Order: sequence, then structure tokens, then C-alpha cells
Amino acid sequence: MAVFWIASIPLFVLILYFSNEGWIWHRSDRTELFFWYIFFCYVNVSICFLQLPYNIRLLVLVPTLIFTYYSLKRIKKRVRARLNKFEDWRKDKESVVKFSKTEEEEEANQLVEEINKLAVALESSTREFGGYTGTTRAVVVANEQRIISLLRSLNYSNCNYVVQEINLPMIIKDFRDHITGDRPQNKTRLLSVLCDELLPFLSPDTKTVLIDAFQKIGISTIPEHEKHILNIFLSCGGKKLTKLKNLVDAAGSHHDLQHLIFTDIVNPDIRHKILEHITKEAWNNNDNESLQDTKPSELGGNTEVEIKHQTTQLDKEEIDEFSEGEAEEEAVKELLGENTKEKEEEALDKAEKNNEEIQEFQETAPKVLDVKVISDIDDTLYCQLLDRRWPTGTIYPGIRSFYRELDVGRDEKGRVGDLVFLTARPGGYKGMIENYTHKMLTSFGLHTRPTVLCGSTAYFVGNNRIATKKYENFVQYKSLFPEYSFVLVGDSGQGDATLCERLLQDSSLYAAFIHDVVHVKGTPRGKAFQKAGIFFFDTYVGAALKAYSLGLISREGVKRIGRSAREEFLNIKFPPKVQALKEQRSRELNQDLDYANKKLNLKMELIGEPEESPKVTQG
Repeated sequence: MAVFWIASIPLFVLILYFSNEGWIWHRSDRTELFFWYIFFCYVNVSICFLQLPYNIRLLVLVPTLIFTYYSLKRIKKRVRARLNKFEDWRKDKESVVKFSKTEEEEEANQLVEEINKLAVALESSTREFGGYTGTTRAVVVANEQRIISLLRSLNYSNCNYVVQEINLPMIIKDFRDHITGDRPQNKTRLLSVLCDELLPFLSPDTKTVLIDAFQKIGISTIPEHEKHILNIFLSCGGKKLTKLKNLVDAAGSHHDLQHLIFTDIVNPDIRHKILEHITKEAWNNNDNESLQDTKPSELGGNTEVEIKHQTTQLDKEEIDEFSEGEAEEEAVKELLGENTKEKEEEALDKAEKNNEEIQEFQETAPKVLDVKVISDIDDTLYCQLLDRRWPTGTIYPGIRSFYRELDVGRDEKGRVGDLVFLTARPGGYKGMIENYTHKMLTSFGLHTRPTVLCGSTAYFVGNNRIATKKYENFVQYKSLFPEYSFVLVGDSGQGDATLCERLLQDSSLYAAFIHDVVHVKGTPRGKAFQKAGIFFFDTYVGAALKAYSLGLISREGVKRIGRSAREEFLNIKFPPKVQALKEQRSRELNQDLDYANKKLNLKMELIGEPEESPKVTQG
């Protein structure tokens, strides 16, 4: 009986620990290590009190002690590994600090080198739970004060460069407010320098570095950390605030903006102030009206399943191009819905008269800054769960190009990086599953590092429960980016259509695209979804045509998607037993490619057709 309790209690504690990340044990690396020390101490002491012969207890205790030693060593190593310097790939290449003189750059590099050396000395002389190793308290205090002095010596020209290049998480973590001697409050002074004195001179990129450091060491460990986060957000407004939010969101791990605001910050008042500031400043970064409150029909869009392009969806240049020659006149005639020769001249006249409407459409068409692409992963990005039409693990032809075109927008001049994955997958302990998902998405060759909004184990089963959790995540994310409109790409297998229906009712979405992997489109439920404004598609060429009709992507974007879909399809290896599936998918893709060619005069090759070879002139 004693053996049962000794074994069951640690197991029960572990279940509670891993399932409740809101516990105080998770708030910092120090409390996390403290938990593991207590846990392993209890396990080893319990073995000593087992009512077993001495030899057997010793036989059990020795390997347990060895396991404890190496486990704690590994845990400490993993905890310290989190305190890495701000990743270089997260830095905005267009905002790299440049010095006007070589002397300034050399001076800044010397400051970075000296601060990092002092930080390493601090790290090697600090114990986990107080005290110092291999040095005296006076040396530690002197090193801390030297770092503070160097940071205070920074000026407007070098402060951003230095703060970005030093290992800020390690420095903030190892600084302390001392309680002996003259009690120097060095950590408080350090944070005051970074978050008060230097803050007005820091760019959004550098402020992101500060927030990243707080996230890595644990924001809720000390209440002042949350106040500093609040001050950082309040110091930005308009476009600078949008840039800060996007940089924080592009963490490439579970430390994204949603996790920061709704998990890391535990003080509801501070969270409310940040969200209130975000809402207030949201409309200051964009002079144009957001598409959020604009219906697709007002932009020439169509909520029916069949794609019908209207004249107001074409640029004047495109209409001029179509107006030259007989073939072009036929294309314009088809686009205008005219099928009789008698109305040919009338159709062309109508195209000319609609120039003003075209201009109006161009002004209200979504800009890249205003659109975030929200997508599911399984059976949307690649074949994984319910889709039996493709080999398992297949990345759908054209999907990566479709993401990119939606991201860059119709004018193809906007910011790249507005791709977010909304998935039912649980985040896992310390974001382990979410971080694995990030690595998997990186390996898929996407055009950018996306944000991932994960689900929960409590909502992992059942389409309605999955949709409910995704809805909660979406609402939270939307509150962080109220200046954006949202386009959702999902599939018909895991509650995405139900989610889109609810979001469209709330006017939270501009457009909804559902990959029909389980043939919902022809059912009564599917027809109800379509009536609500959800577009079902079989290939991403068909989705691209619909996106073009809504003004989300350009005509050339449709062409790029079509070409990518064709090339990627030809590289997919279907097993010999499912060649019939390959023929069916080929017909579907060819049908949409052919439809795009007719509607937009794109001249894309179909599957099975030889590609055009370059003409060789003989001299």
C-alpha cells in the first residue's frame, strides 16, 4: 500500500503541474527549477522509507539518484537555453541600424562586447536560489553597476543597436535588488534605464527586443514587469504600434502577441489598458476605410458559389488590354455577361462608362496592411486527417502561392508576414506542440514565418467544440489587430465552416474560403453555408479566382497561383493503387485552370499539355 501511495502521489503532482500553466511554478525559470528540486527530493526520500529490505531499497535508490542528477542537469540546461539573445531573423531588415561614421559603429561594438562580457561574468557567479559562486558580493554589485553605467551612456545614434545586440534576457534575469549591505536596487535601476530613460529613443524593433526579454524570463514573476510592458505599448501609437504588434507576433514560437496579452499578463487591469490603447490607436495608422465593415457585394464581390466577375472588378489597364483585337473583345463581352453579337458595342461602351466605378473600387479595395490571412493547417495546408483524395502528407498544389498572394494583396506592395494559422491542435506544455508546429510549417517552405494560434485538449474532439475554441482564439486575436480585416481559409472537415458562419454573422470576416474535403458543398448544410457567404472550392486555383473577384489578389497573382498549382501537382507522387485519384484531381485542376484562362485570358498550360518551349531563331 505504501508503494502505491509513493508512486501515485508524484504521478498526480506531475499531471497537475503539466496541466496548469497558470501555477506560480511556471512563472519563471527559478520557480520551475525550485519545483523540480522539491519533486525529485520527495521521490528519493520516499524510497528511503519504503518497507523493503535494505539491499532492495539501495538497488532502487542508486539509479534513481543518478536519474535525478542528469534530469536536473538537463532541465537547468533547457531553462538557460530559453534566455537566448533576440533572434536575428526576427529583425526587420529595412530597419537595421546604420551608422553615419565608422567611429560610431566601432564605439557601439565595443559597448556591446563589454556589456556581454560583464553579463557572462554575472551569469557564472550567480547561484540559482541566492548567493554567489567563485566571487564576492562586491564584485557582482560592481559588475551590475558598470552595466547600468554603460547603458546610461548610450545616445540616440547607438542605443537601438546596443540594446538589440546584447543578451538582454540573461542580463535582466541575473540582476538583483540586493537586501544586504547598502542594499543597492540594481535590477530596479536597470529596468528604469531601459524602460523609462531610454524608451523615448527606442524604435519599435528595439522595444520588441525588450518585450521578448520579459517573455523569456517570465513576465508575471515580478508585478513591475507587467507595468513596464504597459509603458512600452503606451509609448507607441498609430503605425508604430501596428509595427510593434506585428514584430512581437512574429516570434516563431508560442511567445506571440496573443500569448503575451492573454496568458503572460495576469493583471486584468493592465491587460485592459493595453487593449484599450490598441483599440484607440488602431485607426490612426490607415487613412482608408477598413474592409471590416464593407460587404463583398459593395466591392463587386459575389457570395454565390459560381464565380462571376463584374466590370468593376477590373483595372482600367486590364480593360484597355482586353479591348484590343477580336479575342480581347470576346473576353470583355464574356466578363460583362453579354452573349449576343447585337450587344457587343453596348458592352464595350459600358466598360468605358464604368471607369469611375473601377477607380472607386481601386480606392476601396483591400490594402495589404489591412488584411490578415487566417488559415487552418490539417486538410487545408496539407492532407492529414479526413481528406482521402490525396496521398497523406501532400501539400496541396498552389496553397503556398495562394497564401503569398493574399498576404501581399491586390497592389502587391504591402508588408509580408500577415499569415496566421488557427488550429485545433493543443499548444502543449510550455508551448511544446505549438513550437513543433512552427518548425513543421517552416519546413513546408512558406513565404514567411507565420503566427500559430493553438487549441486545447479540452476542445479537441467534436466539430462544435473545435469551432468554439477557434472562435475564442479568433476573437482574442482580432481584438489585438482591430485595424485589420480578416480572410479565413479552412476545410470542411473540422468545424471551420461552422466557425466561418458564426464570424460572418458577427461581421468579423471579409471573406471565407473552405476547402471541401468531405463533400459538404452539395448537402443541405453546405447550401446553408454558401447562402451565409462561405465559398467552397476544390482547388486553390478556384479559390484564387474568387479572391480576385473580391479584390484580394491581382490578375497576375491568379496566374502565379495557377502555374504553381500545375508545377506542384506534377511533382506529387501518387501510389500505383490510387492512379484513379490522380486522374480525378487532374480533371478538377484542369477545369479551374481552363476557367481562369477563359475569364481572365491568362493562357496557362493545363496538366497534360506540353509547356511552351522558347523559340529559336536561325541566323
